[in-house]
Amino acid sequence: MADPLACLRGAAIVVGVWNIIWACIQIGVMGWQTQVVKDLMGYWENREIPDNALIYSDFKARFPGLYGLYTETPERRRVNAMYPIVIIALVLSIAHLPASCMLVYAAIKRRKNWVWPYFVTGAALIIMSTAYAVLWWSGDVFTEQLVMSVAEFVMAIAICAPGWFAVLFFFIRLNGQLQSNRPAGRGGSGRRRPHGDVPTWRTEWPDRPPPELERKLRRESRERREKEMRRLEKESERIEKEKRRMARERRREEEERARRYQPFNSGNVDYYVPRPQEQSFPWNSPVPRQEPEPPRRPPRRKSAAEVIENLYYEHYPEEMPKEVGALRREKH
Repeated sequence: MADPLACLRGAAIVVGVWNIIWACIQIGVMGWQTQVVKDLMGYWENREIPDNALIYSDFKARFPGLYGLYTETPERRRVNAMYPIVIIALVLSIAHLPASCMLVYAAIKRRKNWVWPYFVTGAALIIMSTAYAVLWWSGDVFTEQLVMSVAEFVMAIAICAPGWFAVLFFFIRLNGQLQSNRPAGRGGSGRRRPHGDVPTWRTEWPDRPPPELERKLRRESRERREKEMRRLEKESERIEKEKRRMARERRREEEERARRYQPFNSGNVDYYVPRPQEQSFPWNSPVPRQEPEPPRRPPRRKSAAEVIENLYYEHYPEEMPKEVGALRREKH
């Protein structure tokens, strides 16, 4: 796949410049709307409320009391909700101006850590501007306020929100993602394109890979190495645990064997004596009968010829047969 870094870098620069302009516009618009909302709050707080059985005054103060709040109109509630939103939007617009400048610098110098402020202020300002425009539409809005609310909604949703996601993709690409280190394969139709239709960046390989790709490969190598080290540590811990368990079992067996065959216990003789009702008691156990030895056959007496033959060959072993003579000579 093509490396989208150059395209995303250009898009981030354009988005940063537009956000600088938009932040200046928002500072002016939100400052103007703050005064407008304050005037509306004063207008609705000083309106005459019809009398009833519990309210005897013609005009109500800002804090009319528990029963006076029941007479609050939807317009007044809407204006009271719009006031904190427009104040927050004004503060965010002022903070978004330096964040947009940092975004332009980060896109030019490829510094990913300088993009973080834009994500915070940009997303918050888009949400607050959209909410403020929608609150205006919940009532009767005409003339310049209708134009202002529509313009705020279009700039926030249709322009700034897609730019925010473009900057997000640029930040992800700076982290070494959104790229492929695999060669191009077959297309969707299963046929390869001729070499003449292939772009130059698909056929030419640089002498050195991009630094983002090197960082990605180093990070993957480091993660594999750390994973292997953790696996080896767990394996060694398991082996040590198994050795300790076997040592405990061996020590327990030795203690059990020593306790079982120890003849003395606290200085007193502790021989095992069977009870009278047990079969191993001497009076109850049958007397073992000694098995008779098998009869031994007496040795066969040698004849006189065999005796004379043995005596003769002791003095003249060379006259013996070959096999017996060889053995006799080796013996001597």
